[in-house]
Amino acid sequence: MHTENLAAELRRSAHRFADHVAMRYKRGEGWSSLSYGELGSRVEDLACGLLELGVQAGDRVGIMAQNSPEWAQADFAIQSVGAISV
Repeated sequence: MHTENLAAELRRSAHRFADHVAMRYKRGEGWSSLSYGELGSRVEDLACGLLELGVQAGDRVGIMAQNSPEWAQADFAIQSVGAISV
């Protein structure tokens, strides 16, 4: 299957596998997980926020953070609006 980008594939997966685990990550002493549906919703909310801030397709957006689930969500949101993560 050909996918135009990872953000588009995430949107499809969020609908198709909404209740399946998309990511697991360490929080404090334990592990947490996020379903595809929850991940898709968070990415969509972040993408809407970027658009409200005036981010447009082709803009470069920096993520100043360590690796984390939030970093990945921000990266997907940036891709979702057609911008470029730097």
